[in-house]
Amino acid sequence: MDIVSSVIYIVLFTVLLVFVFSMGLLTPMIGKKDFLSVIAIGCIVGLIGGGFLIAPVYDELPNVVGPVRQVFAENEVVFIEFSTNLNASNIIKQIEEIDGVTSVENNGLFLETTSFSDGRKKIIEEKIPIVDENFKSWNVNSSGKININITEGYDSNHAIKVLSDWLMYTAEIETKYSVIKVKINVESNKIDNLLNYLEANEIVISSVEGPVQSTIEDTKNTMLDRSIIIFCMGILGIIVALFGIHYDETIEYLKKSKKELKIKIIDLREEIKDKLEELVEDFGDKKEVFIENIRDRKEVFIENIKDRKEGFIENIRDKKEVFVEDVGDEKEVFVEDVGDEKEVFVEDVGDEKEVFVEDVGDENEDFIENSRDNIEEVIEGIRNKRRKN
Repeated sequence: MDIVSSVIYIVLFTVLLVFVFSMGLLTPMIGKKDFLSVIAIGCIVGLIGGGFLIAPVYDELPNVVGPVRQVFAENEVVFIEFSTNLNASNIIKQIEEIDGVTSVENNGLFLETTSFSDGRKKIIEEKIPIVDENFKSWNVNSSGKININITEGYDSNHAIKVLSDWLMYTAEIETKYSVIKVKINVESNKIDNLLNYLEANEIVISSVEGPVQSTIEDTKNTMLDRSIIIFCMGILGIIVALFGIHYDETIEYLKKSKKELKIKIIDLREEIKDKLEELVEDFGDKKEVFIENIRDRKEVFIENIKDRKEGFIENIRDKKEVFVEDVGDEKEVFVEDVGDEKEVFVEDVGDEKEVFVEDVGDENEDFIENSRDNIEEVIEGIRNKRRKN
């Protein structure tokens, strides 16, 4: 079911509910005795609309969730199987050219053969790697089911032909049919291109894995049963019918409730306003008290500072006077000591001077006598030299 069909179904169901609602509005005119009839009609219309209009749309919910998930998902993995009657190489090449396909991988081969004994099974398992070195892994069942994985890129048709011929020639085991398995990685938002190709070529899709498919499966697992949805639609029809029957009372109640709510809002605003005013007044009073306390503390602080200042000045003055007196006393003692020292020094200097003068006088007289003797000796030497000449 496409989106347009789903919208049409929902609109038709809405029209049915409007019809039930209109019948409920006519109850005052047709009488209260038809009250149960209107409710019954609402239930029947809801059940019919739910079964034929809503349930089909509900069943398509996973297909609606899938495309939404495709927008955010990256890649999906599609597993396909096709007969060896088709050319595997050509099919893989065509799939690789489809827009959105990111990679195509060989996912193995499957052969259904006639059954064989367990002894033959052992022989087959031992000889398979000899038959073709491109057979990488295998699983053999004596019931005739053989699964083989081959080297990537190896011709699948050729691999099945080689194995089938070997089984026939060595043990007369006939291959009933064979299938080629392929794994395709495709972008989620372009998976429809691949699915359309596979459907057109009648290729079997064994499974689809990925975030989109997981979302679809999770949605299916969490969906309610159809019968529950239909029952809920019947309940919805009854509710709509009751709403139509009591429409006037409901509207009047809503108006009254709205008016009461408006009054409560106004009262609440006034109450909040009064509390704000009280809060402002209390704050003003507390502010004044706080300012007074600050002023008192400021005055006390200033007085303490003044007292400490005066005490400090008095201490400085007392210490200054004591210091001056101590200095005066020290000065007098120092002057007296200096005077005494000066007199002693003068006397010592006088004595030293007299001794020095006497010593100098004696040394001067000795120097003069020595000088005269030397001069006389020099003159006498000169005279002797002149006589000899």
